[in-house]
Amino acid sequence: MGYVSVIIVKDMSRLGRNYLQVGYYTDTYFPDRNIRFIAVNDCVDSADGENELAPFRNVMNEMYARDISRKVRSSHRLRGNAGEPLSQPPYGYLKLPENKKKWVVDPEAAQVVQDIFRMCLEGKGNETIARILQERKVLIPMAHWREKGLGRGGKKAQPDPYKWCKSTIAKILA
Repeated sequence: MGYVSVIIVKDMSRLGRNYLQVGYYTDTYFPDRNIRFIAVNDCVDSADGENELAPFRNVMNEMYARDISRKVRSSHRLRGNAGEPLSQPPYGYLKLPENKKKWVVDPEAAQVVQDIFRMCLEGKGNETIARILQERKVLIPMAHWREKGLGRGGKKAQPDPYKWCKSTIAKILA
């Protein structure tokens, strides 16, 4: 006990969105443990005594967070219902350079996907398919996207750009 003496946040919403929980911390938990709380932009400093506006700010922050969440979900639903993609295209497809909302078949990757399905239909398991692709020196999806200049986020570059995993094969087949 006694490791924290001051908590400084940009504003009250950074401490939390749940007004009951934020109120508990600012009104009970922090004072009981002699922890000073400062919300810079909201001009709240527990050393100055109780701030009458803080509880109202907490309620408004929670309402704002719920409203934004509802609007984002609504926007995603509308875009999805209009046929607009809501994610990056899967391996085997690319975004059209002139219209990022349209996907087109990536011929090189599509051929690899077709080969994976063909080998699966032939009865080969995911591990066998991964080994065959590695032996053929087929780039893994992340390396393929990087080679095309489509630096996708995610895992850092694997040392061997041809090392296919059975889990990657399983995801493609799913």
